[in-house]
Amino acid sequence: MKKDYPNKMAVIDSIGNTLADFTPNGLDINKIMIKNGELWIPENLNTNLNESQLKIYKLKINLN
Repeated sequence: MKKDYPNKMAVIDSIGNTLADFTPNGLDINKIMIKNGELWIPENLNTNLNESQLKIYKLKINLN
């Protein structure tokens, strides 16, 4: 099911127009954070590895 229907992320404006949509490969879209007016998203954790660090990425959306 995940292969046929991957998670997608949509960016919409305040009146409901879709500005962008994309599949965020390797990112956890359920944990988006906002800080100082910027969007941040963590990388999916690999539970198979014993990692003690978390990578967090700043989202920048280009509208063309």
